[in-house]
Amino acid sequence: MDPEGQPFQIFAGTVRHALDAKNRVTIPSRWRQDDRGEFHAVADPRKPVVLLVPAEELRRMSRSIEELGDLSVAQKRAFTRQLFAHAFPCPADKQGRLVLPPEFCERFSLRGEVVLSGTGTRIEIRSPEAWDELCESEKDAFIQGAHSLGL
Repeated sequence: MDPEGQPFQIFAGTVRHALDAKNRVTIPSRWRQDDRGEFHAVADPRKPVVLLVPAEELRRMSRSIEELGDLSVAQKRAFTRQLFAHAFPCPADKQGRLVLPPEFCERFSLRGEVVLSGTGTRIEIRSPEAWDELCESEKDAFIQGAHSLGL
């Protein structure tokens, strides 16, 4: 349960799915939100990735920014404005497919096969090439972290 008593969804694992001509991708059934809301697609401003964020996580992010002491009130407002201005609602259909914003698909070269990876509280969508590059660049950090945790 999260701090507000709601069931906590964990997104874990990696899957490859086809992105069809209408920019639809199927979300694995274990990651679907059922009746708890929809996903929002948000572009990461620093990396070639689309984040699928559940509505409750988007609200949590908005509340969390208010608690940061190293940002001014104006910076917090600017962040919140830009976060919501660039978050696109992506409700899933009955088959678990959702439509990714065309501008994100173009910007991140998402066509054909895409990689969906769970990152705990959200899902990341990348091209297979971007995923392979990320895995290679993070390999040492993962090995060090696994060692530190005793895995």
